[in-house]
Amino acid sequence: MMLSIVIPSYSEAQNLSCLLPELGRVARELTVSLEIVVVDTMEPTDNTEEVCRQHGVRWVKRATSDYYGEAIRTGIEETSGAFVIMMDADGSHSAEFIRQLWERRDDADIVIASRFMPGGATDNPFMLTAMSKVLNFVFRKVTGVTALDTSNSFRLYNGDLLRAQRLVCLHFDILQELLVKMTRHDPSRVVEIPYHFRERISGRSKRRLLQFGLNYLVTLYTLRKSVR
Repeated sequence: MMLSIVIPSYSEAQNLSCLLPELGRVARELTVSLEIVVVDTMEPTDNTEEVCRQHGVRWVKRATSDYYGEAIRTGIEETSGAFVIMMDADGSHSAEFIRQLWERRDDADIVIASRFMPGGATDNPFMLTAMSKVLNFVFRKVTGVTALDTSNSFRLYNGDLLRAQRLVCLHFDILQELLVKMTRHDPSRVVEIPYHFRERISGRSKRRLLQFGLNYLVTLYTLRKSVR
């Protein structure tokens, strides 16, 4: 059984040099066949390609733009695993936690590493955490999705169902789009397990708070129509 791991990357070579060996070690201990796809920007900004080559990892570039949503779509198209894990390259998502996601792979179509369920936590600043909780609350009320943490990208997916989706969102709102489209017929097909979200190891976040909020509201309006 193959596990695919998709890692969007934007100037994350330093962090990837730490993460990729850890992913390989965890996969060997789980005795699972592993493919890792690192999705870089259209015009690479650092030596991510070289780091991937050193660790025997597939490196691809985003197909049509440098948006986060394009990285997710490109990564999905490159996978072949029965299960797919999405995770960040910056160290906020732990390789060790893949064990817990993998243990729940047969329980749902989406398994979320959740910051907001009991036992979960986040090292993000108070204002960012408060805004995220409010947006998650509104999202649940509008769409009927039951997950408490709809915006953490660290998830395990049913690979076949994931690859069957037609995704259109450009930004981080693609994470909510996936939840709605993959669970619209059965909201119970998503489960959460508590996760402690850490600060990135190095570099700066590419997420802009104001843009994130505006994109979220536009997407919420669009997805609301799709679940009526």
